[in-house]
Amino acid sequence: ARELDRIRAAGVCIAPSRDAVGVTDIGAPVLAPDGSALASIVIPYLNRHGQAPRHDLVAARLVACCAAIAAALR
Repeated sequence: ARELDRIRAAGVCIAPSRDAVGVTDIGAPVLAPDGSALASIVIPYLNRHGQAPRHDLVAARLVACCAAIAAALR
């Protein structure tokens, strides 16, 4: 329950993939006006040698896209 509370507060989940080595999953919900989740989108971010990860940038853009989708569904 604590993990879900943390994700809910952040509005996004950034975590190592459970399926693929070297992949970070970045997920965010598409929310209804009442705050319930209509859908979610998960981006598999490929981590590269010699490059700093940009998880926060990708997460911010994903959250913005999910908000735009939610607005279009209203």
